[in-house]
Amino acid sequence: MDMTRGRWVRSALVGLAALVLLPAAASAQSRIAGAVTDTSGGALPGVTVEAASPVLIEKVRAAVTDGRGQYTIIDLRPGTYDLTFTLPGFASVRSEGIVLPADFTATVNAQLSVGAIEETVTVTGQSPLVDVQSAARTQVVTRELLDALPTPRNTQSLGYLAQGVRLSKPDVGGAQMMEQVNMRVHGSSQVDTTMQIDGMLVSPAFNDGAIQNYINQAAFGEISFTTSSQSADVQAGGIRQNLIPLDGGNRFSGSNYFGGSLGSWQANNLTPELISRGVSLPTGITHIYDINPAVGGPLLRDRLWFFGSMRWMSVDEKVLNSYLPDGSQAVVDQLIQIPMVRLTFQATPRNKISAYLDRPFKFKGHEFTFGIEPSRASRRRNPSEANYHNFGSKWTSTVTNRALLEVGFNRIVERLHSGYQPDFFPSTQGYPRPADIHLYTGGPNIDPWFSQVSHWDISTTQRTVATTGYSGTLPDRNHFEAAITYVPGSHSVKTGFQWNFGQDRNDAVSNGDLTQQNYRRGVPESVVVNINPFATEEYVKADIGLYVTDTWTMKRLTVTPGVRYDYLNSQIKEQWRAEGRFVPGQ
Repeated sequence: MDMTRGRWVRSALVGLAALVLLPAAASAQSRIAGAVTDTSGGALPGVTVEAASPVLIEKVRAAVTDGRGQYTIIDLRPGTYDLTFTLPGFASVRSEGIVLPADFTATVNAQLSVGAIEETVTVTGQSPLVDVQSAARTQVVTRELLDALPTPRNTQSLGYLAQGVRLSKPDVGGAQMMEQVNMRVHGSSQVDTTMQIDGMLVSPAFNDGAIQNYINQAAFGEISFTTSSQSADVQAGGIRQNLIPLDGGNRFSGSNYFGGSLGSWQANNLTPELISRGVSLPTGITHIYDINPAVGGPLLRDRLWFFGSMRWMSVDEKVLNSYLPDGSQAVVDQLIQIPMVRLTFQATPRNKISAYLDRPFKFKGHEFTFGIEPSRASRRRNPSEANYHNFGSKWTSTVTNRALLEVGFNRIVERLHSGYQPDFFPSTQGYPRPADIHLYTGGPNIDPWFSQVSHWDISTTQRTVATTGYSGTLPDRNHFEAAITYVPGSHSVKTGFQWNFGQDRNDAVSNGDLTQQNYRRGVPESVVVNINPFATEEYVKADIGLYVTDTWTMKRLTVTPGVRYDYLNSQIKEQWRAEGRFVPGQ
């Protein structure tokens, strides 16, 4: 039976939303803003302000001051900019070397004196260090810092560089870079974390977004963490992590990162007291390595740029007091490969299109913890049975010098499969699939039929013979977003529409229709019965958000009101279970 539920959620306090202070950067973008006056301090309307930088594929972005002499140039990539202020009858002013980080509003004011337009006054000064137009708490980790610090290079683990952020599991020397780490701030939940690439949502559907996908870190120039005063274009109130991608450029350039460690370089805290209690071999690593080359450049100068990267990383972890038949310490062996490519195309001087594909492959030969016999009872993740990928595309159009249109689509897939070791069933070759396992739930294939079922000893906490079965988690999220920003001068009004939809499917099958056989010191006690195959599927039809924000600058005061409205419609699809050994079909 289909069960459909609709839920209306008001994410803002409607009566007070217009008075709430939100960050001036109403979306995940950087901007330059300021005021232009004459030598007497009077406002100068109609001044053309041009921002030039090699990080812009169109080279120059322009704005015009309003009646109060104020201007704002939005949607700027992180980089170094030169600003030029021109007005007929006045000498031009050029401000050079303005370093603009991600998610930052740089305030650059100018004073024009009467003179010929051919005259240019060049100003070189320190870049603004404080964002005086934003109430948000944003901290930016630059590419230089990412390369210099001995971090695990896992995008979630980097949260420890931001003040106030707590990690679910600390990482020392990269030992946890293969696993997920959750971030929290100010008492928020891990599901309140919003992960973005170029301002577009990439939080997956798995565990309501708490489990993030694997990212090729060399593909990003900066990573920003916003921990308070989230803007209305963000659905949740926890941490917003925005990864700013590298586009390539008009010259070829590349980089390579290599890091690693050996198990012999690692110390342990194994004391005589622990040894006396039976702990003989501690946890640790046998090796760590991370290789991450990248290259970018022009395919067509000023028209089409590319950036590509490949990452190989591996951490083999030793498991406490777990041994192989030859007496050596058992190891969780794992490898991740992440190819990534990004294209940026300037269709016209006012229209830019970008797209990327990030496709991780994850392998775990033996996944287990203390108490699990590693060679047969451990689980296996096979890359050929998994599908992780992030695909994103975005169209940015500078409709006029005062209006910006953004339209984008992201697809986030995390399909995780794990199960029995290869060749566990005699007739299968390699990794057993659900259909192979289902064949072995009958009597003719295995004699007796329950001989290849997982054994769990409650007294000794040992698992032997086999793992508990095959399981698959298949969450997909599709995200569409459109927004338009209008900047007449002292105001910067943005309105947008967001639509998420997708499925979250789970299936499982166990050999012999039994998850496990329970024992107490080798004596049979009970069984855990499973109905094979088992599948559930939830589907989000519409997770829709509508929002409006404004950044209103009045001399030294900036007010950024915003309101957001959310709508959720999801369903649980018809469920079924095939006839099994113990129960009829349902």
